[in-house]
Amino acid sequence: MLGLVPGKPPLPSGLSHVENLIRGVTKGFRYKMRFVYAHFPINASITNDNKYIEIRNFLGEKKVKKVDLLDGVSIVRSEKVKDEVVLDGDDTELVSRSCC
Repeated sequence: MLGLVPGKPPLPSGLSHVENLIRGVTKGFRYKMRFVYAHFPINASITNDNKYIEIRNFLGEKKVKKVDLLDGVSIVRSEKVKDEVVLDGDDTELVSRSCC
């Protein structure tokens, strides 16, 4: 909830939230993530129209980790940098939560 922090006025929080919404619609938000490993190479495959990612061999596990992205967030593999994925979207909260 906006403005429920004691001692902080709700107006600046609300204004920054609206500014982020406007910035997201006009420019969009982009988060870049890299797979970093020392011994077990991490493999990732992007499926289902860039809305879903499967991560294999994370810390040597045989289990496949499946991550559904939130609505409005898309993921693509970077062509320039090895082991990097790029998440794009209009809402900074949804994009950052998809990275988690």
